[in-house]
Amino acid sequence: MSLTPAFRYISATELAAILKSAPGGAFRSWAVIDVRDSDFAVSDRGVRADVVLQCGESRDSPCQQTAVVVNVQPASSLVHPPLSLFGESQCLPSGPSVRRRQADMQGGNIVGAANYPSDSFITSLDDLVKRAQDVPQIVFHCALSQVRGPKAARRYAEARRLILKDEAPEQDILVLREGFTGFQQRYRDDSALVEKFNKFYHD
Repeated sequence: MSLTPAFRYISATELAAILKSAPGGAFRSWAVIDVRDSDFAVSDRGVRADVVLQCGESRDSPCQQTAVVVNVQPASSLVHPPLSLFGESQCLPSGPSVRRRQADMQGGNIVGAANYPSDSFITSLDDLVKRAQDVPQIVFHCALSQVRGPKAARRYAEARRLILKDEAPEQDILVLREGFTGFQQRYRDDSALVEKFNKFYHD
């Protein structure tokens, strides 16, 4: 069994240098894979969270089952470390319901990034492996690159090994440290690096 890591982390500065060195090089010189999806939510308590809910059948019924809460942060700032408000596999406290937003990618994205949402990522692996087969560098990220981004990178690396076998060209598999949240903090005003930015989702 190989002990070689499936990926390595890079900083926002390193990714910016890659993108600036080959503008318009998506799926040629590099590929940026954004795995954010529709699990970005805003609660009536003014807290933004990435959540997977398993609650009662109606809006008015209290949560009787579990809710896995990941990357919970205050709505006033998405740049702080996650707050452990509920913890993993805990029931949400009773009170106002959590409203689901359409997609956290609506807050903007890295120029040239391809969206492969984490909630359907496993079914898109074959397509992504073949699409990115000859790309020298591929970078994965989610909002913070704490769970979804690294998980997608590991799955991709394993699928690439199984699908391409010995035919796989050399490829650097990377994960953007601090995800899009950290990237937009530094480069939100640079139109060559960030597009469709909406500060409502981040400030």
